[in-house]
Amino acid sequence: MTKRHKWLGALLGSGMVFVLAIGVLYWVLATGRANGVIRAFVVDELTSQLAVPCLIGDIEGNPFGHYRLVDVQVGDLFLADTIGVHVKPVLAFRMVIDSLVLKGCQINIPPSSKSETPLDLSTVRTIIPIEITNLLIDQGHVGFGAGIEISNLFFRGGVSAQGDVFKLSVSQYQSQQFSSS
Repeated sequence: MTKRHKWLGALLGSGMVFVLAIGVLYWVLATGRANGVIRAFVVDELTSQLAVPCLIGDIEGNPFGHYRLVDVQVGDLFLADTIGVHVKPVLAFRMVIDSLVLKGCQINIPPSSKSETPLDLSTVRTIIPIEITNLLIDQGHVGFGAGIEISNLFFRGGVSAQGDVFKLSVSQYQSQQFSSS
């Protein structure tokens, strides 16, 4: 066997191992066998990035199509019974979520004192363009403290973000507002 044949054999063998590894990785992700590892990674990253305890009860489905997050909690700020996601396959360098459903979500916005700076979103930028074609919030609740709350929130619309430009489209909105005063 010549040196050239050895190199060709090694190259073909490496290519076959690479293709096999990609196939196994795809199978593990597509069948949901890695959902526990993905859940642990996402929880750890959210907890460290947001500096509040975050929990995800379970991930059902797979990241290549339909999946659902169950019993999601981000500190005392956000709770959701279920978050359903349907990702649209896109080959371009952007994230397209065809459908995002938040069911039974609760957002708690703590009251601010006059000495605090108001929330400034002008420095928020996306790394890649993001589009949520169909956003649905069902049975939502937003609390602002001091007995002011919005309950029975139903929202249908879409969101897109590119750089520092955020766009929200609303096709349906319904809620009840309560105040202690």
